[in-house]
Amino acid sequence: MRRTFIQNVTFTGWVEGVEKLALISSCDVFCLPSLKEGLPITLFESMYYSKPFIATNVSGVSEVLGESGYIVEKAKVDSFSNAIVKLLSDDSEKRRVGEIVNKQISRFFPDNIIAKYEKLYRSLIRRI
Repeated sequence: MRRTFIQNVTFTGWVEGVEKLALISSCDVFCLPSLKEGLPITLFESMYYSKPFIATNVSGVSEVLGESGYIVEKAKVDSFSNAIVKLLSDDSEKRRVGEIVNKQISRFFPDNIIAKYEKLYRSLIRRI
């Protein structure tokens, strides 16, 4: 696999599986500068490791993230880079966002989702 290094940034190209998870778990800040997305699974993966992240406001992202990360407008390079600098230069902010992310991910655990569906179905059955 070809990797490009620019100071403290690594552009890995396509990675998957164990290698991808190892890279996510070792990063300081997770960045998703997408111009278009569906429901980006990589956000869930980074949230699992309590990584503070920066993502663009494309569909699917704000639904997953809520208030738990930095969301900037797509194609706004200055906003994206400012958010990266903010998180990398402020350890307490990075920790704070990481803790919020860690709490946010639990909403998506299967047991929690199943409990919400059960509650919904029970309330609908009571109406019948």
